[in-house]
Amino acid sequence: MSVIAEFTAGGDDFVVGRALAVSHGSTVDLERIVPLDDGLFPYCRVRGEADPGVFAETLAANPAVEGVVHVPDEDEGDLYRITWTEDAVDDILELLVEHEGQVLAASARNGRWRFRLRFPSTALLADFQRTTTDAGIPLEVGRVYTAAESTDPDFGLTTAQVDALVTAVETGYFRVPRGITTADLGALLGISDQAVSERIRRGVETLTRNALNIPER
Repeated sequence: MSVIAEFTAGGDDFVVGRALAVSHGSTVDLERIVPLDDGLFPYCRVRGEADPGVFAETLAANPAVEGVVHVPDEDEGDLYRITWTEDAVDDILELLVEHEGQVLAASARNGRWRFRLRFPSTALLADFQRTTTDAGIPLEVGRVYTAAESTDPDFGLTTAQVDALVTAVETGYFRVPRGITTADLGALLGISDQAVSERIRRGVETLTRNALNIPER
């Protein structure tokens, strides 16, 4: 049975992380779920960058990047179509391919990346952990569970909704009295106060429906 593991790593610890370094408070999501031996993640979505055009130029100048196409999206952040060079394939990615790992989700905020990876068996996962440790690759393991135990550990939330809800909880948005205004929370997330309000409402509805198994009417 396949097994899913969550890992965290510093953005400076792997080539793609260094190429996709963003400003403090901005977020990056790799958009495509893909087996790594089919090619590197071609799309990423960035939220919160003050000048997305400058980010695209900086990304295109990285030796691990062959080309970048920027697709602006005011509501959901800026989408980038990236063509990677062979320089982007470092030890972490090679070991993932070697151990038949799949990237189910990958996102970054404030220099830390969170990965959700699937392996065909616990033996391959254990060998991947052992090999990365022996190679001095600083990956920190979090939750580990089988696909049968949880097919949707984020309760159907998008990465943007998870980020908004986690930030809201951490900054006291849901406390009584409220610890942060919607405008200040939006500034932290790099979106407008109306957008953060809508994102939190949609996220709370999705979380409640899926956690309590409430059907759509």
